[in-house]
Amino acid sequence: MKYKKPICECGKELTITAVFSCDILWTINSNGKRSKKHTFSADTQSGEHLECECGADYEIDFDEKGRILRGKEYSPV
Repeated sequence: MKYKKPICECGKELTITAVFSCDILWTINSNGKRSKKHTFSADTQSGEHLECECGADYEIDFDEKGRILRGKEYSPV
């Protein structure tokens, strides 16, 4: 069976939205300002879902070949 990209109920293609968090640490220089040098560290991914420009959000499911499928729609809050 040929793969079909997941689409929204409205008919538009869905995109994957992934949420990451990160830390950026600056030292304070001798003038009391933030230093230009910094340390960056990205935390683990805290979630991802399928999203449509119409505002609908869906869980991500996978088929037996690992391809992305549209899962259940998230209930509006």
